[in-house]
Amino acid sequence: MNENIEGLIRRLLIVGHEADYLEFKKNFNKDDVGERISGIANACAIADRETGYIIFGIDDKSLKIVGTDFCPDTEKFGNMPIQNWLYQFLEPKINFEFYEQNIDGRYLVLLKIPPAIDRPVLFKRRAFIRIGEVNRPLSDFPEKEKRIWNNQKNRNYENSIVAEHLTENEILNLLEYDKYFRLTKQSIPTETKQFLEKLAQDSLVIKEDAGRYKITYLGAILFGQSYPIKNDTT
Repeated sequence: MNENIEGLIRRLLIVGHEADYLEFKKNFNKDDVGERISGIANACAIADRETGYIIFGIDDKSLKIVGTDFCPDTEKFGNMPIQNWLYQFLEPKINFEFYEQNIDGRYLVLLKIPPAIDRPVLFKRRAFIRIGEVNRPLSDFPEKEKRIWNNQKNRNYENSIVAEHLTENEILNLLEYDKYFRLTKQSIPTETKQFLEKLAQDSLVIKEDAGRYKITYLGAILFGQSYPIKNDTT
């Protein structure tokens, strides 16, 4: 099942301002986007966020949807597609992704950025960190850099993802939630959202920014209806 990109963009707009993990831009600037990918990836690692974002086609002051003329499929740096050009300068090679979406008659591009894991993400051999609305050299913040280097201990196999972009009903169909409540000696909630909140508290599921859910390896192996769960919808 494909993620609802329009829904995700609208949820991010509700934030109401830029943040360490979120940037709004009217248009694409190839001269600094690599540094911004590095900055957001490293900021996400420190904040323990699953994903960071840049949305092209949004005015960063008013947050109005204005549209962009940037097209990731045709944009090039010299003769090289922009994605390949960015990849060659990123260390390590993180799996950032561009998504195109029309909203209210305007063309937008969403860039999803994964977090750094066991070391800072560099662009052209320099590491950056996003602080609020500003991208800064990571070397200016040695304590933050240290936290990224130490981050691997927090990325255990139990928290790896086995299925994602799932609805509430799909989660309840895939996991034996009644078994979970019996083993934890909790009363079964009366509302669906309460089920998911309880499962998330024990890292069995993770709520995505777009409102859907992921199942962790821990959730699948302990309470999966038919382990291993395979997600063929991405």
